[in-house]
Amino acid sequence: MTTPARAKGDLPFHPTTLLRAYSEITGILQRLRESRGILEQAAVDRLAQMNDKLKEVSSATEMAATDIMNGLDRTIAMANELDVLAEQPGSGAKAAEVRAHMREELFGLMIHLQFQDIITQQLAFAASIIVEMEQRLAQIVGIFDTEAPAEGATAPVGTTPQGPTTFDPNATTSAATNRQTVADEIFLVKR
Repeated sequence: MTTPARAKGDLPFHPTTLLRAYSEITGILQRLRESRGILEQAAVDRLAQMNDKLKEVSSATEMAATDIMNGLDRTIAMANELDVLAEQPGSGAKAAEVRAHMREELFGLMIHLQFQDIITQQLAFAASIIVEMEQRLAQIVGIFDTEAPAEGATAPVGTTPQGPTTFDPNATTSAATNRQTVADEIFLVKR
């Protein structure tokens, strides 16, 4: 029996070569599935953290704004009360009491304004998660992209070093008054 003539450039049929190629491709696909599973779990966990932080930001912002508006209403009422007391003879003690309450209220408003730093840190944490996910996706795309980037193309957002961003991912607005009291005690200068 004669073998059919092969055209120039045809490769001979080698079952062992095909079996080895099949085995390698199967192994690569299995590693890709495992990597995808790991990446998905990490992404889900990090995105859940980010979602929690954004909810906390929204809640803290709403609470602080409401508390500030209520405090301003109370302060205006105290200012009005001082106007009335100013017209009454012998109301000095009552006016002093109202002024003391007004100072406390204004100090409380300053504490409510400290939420901005916490919010900034929480938003920086959320942004870092987005950049991290973007970088992971760019790495995955890079694995499969065999072509070099087109000339003049820019790197995906977040892949160029922009310097370190510092934030506390555990920053919270909870118990702000207690933390402020501790800070005041630490920095209290005795005369």
